[in-house]
Amino acid sequence: MLAVLAVAGVWALMAWDVPNPEVQAPHAPCIAGSWPAWTVIDLRTSAESIGRLRTEPRAWVPVEAWVDGGPTIRGRLRIKGTRGSLRDIEDDPSLTLVLDRAPRGFGETTRIHLENGAEDECSVRSAWAAHVFETAGIPCPRQGWGRVLLNGRSLGLRGVKEGFDAAFARRSWPGKCVSLGEPRDGADVGDALDWKGKGGGNGPRGGREDWSRLGDSLRVEGSAGVNGLVDQTKFTRFSALEILLGHRDGYSLARNNYRVAWVEGRLEWVPWGMDTLLETPGLTVWPSMAGTMARGVHGADEGRQAWHGALRRWAPGGLDTCQFDAWRGKQEGVLRGRMTGSEWRAWEKNAARLRSAIGARAEAVVLELGKGVPGEALAKPGRVSLTGWNAQGVPPDGKAQAASLGGMEILE
Repeated sequence: MLAVLAVAGVWALMAWDVPNPEVQAPHAPCIAGSWPAWTVIDLRTSAESIGRLRTEPRAWVPVEAWVDGGPTIRGRLRIKGTRGSLRDIEDDPSLTLVLDRAPRGFGETTRIHLENGAEDECSVRSAWAAHVFETAGIPCPRQGWGRVLLNGRSLGLRGVKEGFDAAFARRSWPGKCVSLGEPRDGADVGDALDWKGKGGGNGPRGGREDWSRLGDSLRVEGSAGVNGLVDQTKFTRFSALEILLGHRDGYSLARNNYRVAWVEGRLEWVPWGMDTLLETPGLTVWPSMAGTMARGVHGADEGRQAWHGALRRWAPGGLDTCQFDAWRGKQEGVLRGRMTGSEWRAWEKNAARLRSAIGARAEAVVLELGKGVPGEALAKPGRVSLTGWNAQGVPPDGKAQAASLGGMEILE
């Protein structure tokens, strides 16, 4: 109890003395429109279509859908996932549903992901992360939950997530010309993107050119090569939230799950695939970044100071158990009574597990931020004394400790 109170006190101090980076307060929602917290989606397709999904899981097949008992909507369906996450149709995979028109309560959205992530049971982690990013002013697909039936067979509880499409662009950047980019495997800045959205199949020429130009500039000039193509304050906020939430499979740490939006001459990063959050409480907030754009985010003294400020500014929004409790209570108010007993127990179990993970991560972040801004490590002739090291990602059968070798202290 004392540890929780101590963390809450530090959050209060952090939120008080860090300037507001021209966005709304960290807990004031800045999104337009709503998203159903619970829905029932009944899907029907032919036996031939099911057979095709067995042999071609990424193929689109025709489907009819009834959403919350509403009128029939025609559309198409396919299995969602890539090499590591693609599952057989009989193995309750995640699905992508594209409808001819938006169901009632979904705004303009016609592309819907029905998530059944093996690493995020009940999709509680990804839903909380979406709330945190949106609240911080970073557009992110909204998410609720629902029960999905396929040809009368219940697939059980699913996360119901907004698609990354033109409707998402219109909601997130109203009145602006936007094109959306989806990176191919391992793509970094300047690499191949599949453009979509208002700009059409290949996106506007300006978006493609700016993405390539940014990649060239970063390779040659480092972070100084942004040249107005990126709002660096907003990108730092995006990257800080990825690190604070331990999104180890995102852009900053893995150059993986993320999306890009080209918004009238500026590139913005959109979080994606947030099913592996908060797994390592002690993950350093000063990691070695994988994404090129992220590598310079805390380089040099000025960059480290700005990074430290961003972490202090945004940690209270994503790592405060009181904020999580408020969000959780709101979801429970809608979900209770709509889920079956087993669905409810699974949801509650995962919500409780997430709360514990948030608390553990918060304690570790408070301790590390309390040490201040680390100095730059410079290699000089002679012996270098290594101090202040923290072990990260040590396997269960591994070790990270000080030892002696030939009279010298080493790390092994």
